[in-house]
Amino acid sequence: MANLVVAVVAFGVLITGVTALAQSWLSAAGASVDSYQAAIRREGLAARTGFAEAPRCETPLGATVSFTFVNDGQSSLRNFTDWDLILSYLSDGDELVRRLTYTSNSVPPAGQWTVSQIVQPNGQAEVIEPGIVNTGEEATIVAELSSGVWASAGNKLV
Repeated sequence: MANLVVAVVAFGVLITGVTALAQSWLSAAGASVDSYQAAIRREGLAARTGFAEAPRCETPLGATVSFTFVNDGQSSLRNFTDWDLILSYLSDGDELVRRLTYTSNSVPPAGQWTVSQIVQPNGQAEVIEPGIVNTGEEATIVAELSSGVWASAGNKLV
């Protein structure tokens, strides 16, 4: 009889352990599925987004850099505060890489950038959804660097 009690208790402990293990495994699997679905959503957003250089893109000499891009993707571009702007450029003979932060000021201070204008495909100023770069629209970005930029084909926006 004593052996039966020990066997029932041991069986109960074993079942409890297996149940806890299965529950933690299922919880981890659920988290993996959620992560996978979030990655698919991000990939879908990235696939619908596109940039193309506008023909009049220029890099003037000095610490202020301006360039124009066209949204040739399917998604509208917004929330500039969430963007990363990384510039690779030549200054005083050295190649520098800088990450700039967004500012809503019309004239950005050193180390920051702003969208100076958004125009429709016909060249008219944006009227519908101001502050959002819709498909086909051009946006001009002005960035202020802490050091002067040398004119070079090696200057890049990443």
